[in-house]
Formats: sequence, C-alpha cells, structure tokens
Amino acid sequence: MDLATVMATQTQLLQELVRRDQLHRGNVQGKMMEFMRLRPPIYESSDDPMEADSWLRAITQKLEVVNCVGRERVALAAHQLKGPAAEWWENFHEGAADPTTITWEEFVEEFRRYHIPDGVIHLKAAEFRNLKQGAMSVNQYVRKFTELSRYAPEDVNTDKKKQTKFKDGLKTRLYPLIVSNIYPDFNTLVNQAILTEEGLNREDAEKKRKFEHFKSKRQDRGQSSRFNPQQRFRQQPTMQYRTQSVVPPQPTQSFRTQTSGTKQQGSSKSVQDG
Repeated sequence: MDLATVMATQTQLLQELVRRDQLHRGNVQGKMMEFMRLRPPIYESSDDPMEADSWLRAITQKLEVVNCVGRERVALAAHQLKGPAAEWWENFHEGAADPTTITWEEFVEEFRRYHIPDGVIHLKAAEFRNLKQGAMSVNQYVRKFTELSRYAPEDVNTDKKKQTKFKDGLKTRLYPLIVSNIYPDFNTLVNQAILTEEGLNREDAEKKRKFEHFKSKRQDRGQSSRFNPQQRFRQQPTMQYRTQSVVPPQPTQSFRTQTSGTKQQGSSKSVQDG
C-alpha cells in the first residue's frame, strides 16, 4: 500500500470520527432541549434528605422520558445542580481518575452517599415503622405513608406487608371497621378507608348539628322566660294552702263563782224566812 492510499484512509477515518462527534454533540444538544422542556427540578441543598431523594427520583424519570443513557444522564443531571450541590459535583468530578468515564450508577451512588447519609435513612425508617394516623385524615396519612416507606423498602416489599402496616397505623375508631375485611390490593384498601372515614365524618357532623339545635332551643326557652314575667308566672305552679277551722275558745266556769252564787242564794232565802 503506497503512502497516498494510507493518507487517504487516515483522512477518511478522521472525517468519520468528526462526523460521529458532531452527530453525538447534536444528539446531546437535541436531548438537552427536549429535557429542558420537561422543566426538570434544580437541586441546591437541604437539611431534609427526602428532598434530595425526591430530586433524584424526578430527574431519573425525566431522563427516561427523553431516552438518555450512560454519560448523557450524568451530563444532564449535573446541569441541574446549583450552589452547594454543584460544588459537590465539581469536587467529585475533579477527584475522579478519568472524569469522562463516570457512569450514571456511580453518579447516583455518590450523590446518595453525600446528600442522603445512612444515619438519616435509619432515622426515617424508624419514623415509618412508628407511623400512626393520629389527627391526620386518611389522605394525609397515605401520603406520609408512601413518602416514608421509601426508607424501609423491606417492610413493604409485598402488597400483603404494605396492607398490614397501613392498617396497623389507622386511628382506633377506623381500625375495627377496616381490619375485618380482605382487600385484593393496597389501592382498594386505601379507597375503602377513605370512604369509611367520610361516612364517620358525616355521622359526627349530623350528631353535632342535632346537639347544636337542641342547645339553641334550650337557650331560646330560657331567654323567653326571662323577658316575659307573666309567662314565667303562669309556668310556675300555684301554691294551695289547706285552711283549718278555728274553734272559738269555750268560756270556763269557775268553781268559786258557782259556790259564791249558791251562798248568796242561801243568804237571801234565810232573810226572807226571818
């Protein structure tokens, strides 16, 4: 093979490499535009590790929508890091032996290790295991349940485990109405819990309405009696008194008077006889 042929072959190879590079860059730029149209979230920093985990999940979903793979994912995800998170990425990028070979799996692992420490994950897992509905509605409870269950995946890795954990956390009044039934899946259980709670709320509202109505009527009666003395007087029972016949005292006769009278009559008779 002569020199001219060798040079021509090398030129073709270089042109092919340039074409592929341009194609790759154009492909990345196209995916970048498509990715940004999805409005991917930006992550800076947070004291709550759940925010970092939520950001990573949201970014992963959007990368899947635009069919990004390998290094493309790393480039697009790193583009959405700002502030302290961007500083972390710069340090990690510069510390790598060959930054161009950082894989998506390595990016995810290092991101979690730095922004979502194991100690915090253990605390969140304990919070999930102690989770109770308490004063929350069923809708609020299921959102908190789903949010924290990510930190204890082994506790909800089957539908049966998930249902059992959810039912155990229901409030005391709702639990006996739900636990006695069998549900084909977790979503059916949640829907039934929401409907049952709604029924209980309506029952409580009706009882409260009746109580307020009864209380209002009692207050109205009291006010009417207070401002209408005649009606108040009529309402009071009349007092009846039994009259007793009074026997007038009988005059008493003195023995002395009678004796004295007898003597006087005797004296008078003696005078007449004389």
